[in-house]
Amino acid sequence: MAPPPWTRAPAADIVRGMSVRRLAPLLAIAALAATAGCSSVENETPNGIWIRAPFLGIGDPQATADAHCRKYGKTAVYQGRLGATTNPVYVPILAYDCR
Repeated sequence: MAPPPWTRAPAADIVRGMSVRRLAPLLAIAALAATAGCSSVENETPNGIWIRAPFLGIGDPQATADAHCRKYGKTAVYQGRLGATTNPVYVPILAYDCR
């Protein structure tokens, strides 16, 4: 027979009872998930923008570049990746010109 609902520990008590060894990976995964899909602007000028590509490919760097160039009455044109490498964990920076 299950205990009554009012005797069960709330989620905060369960987290407090977890060891650091078990909680640390969960926090790391949550932090990665929160930032992995984000594309961040590295540098921007009226003539162009550099965007760090999203790690999981969820974000849309082209839309970010389009919105930036539109502020100046221009169109974003993809120019390529900066610092190409064979490192599998390297996150490329994408270059766009505003024309």
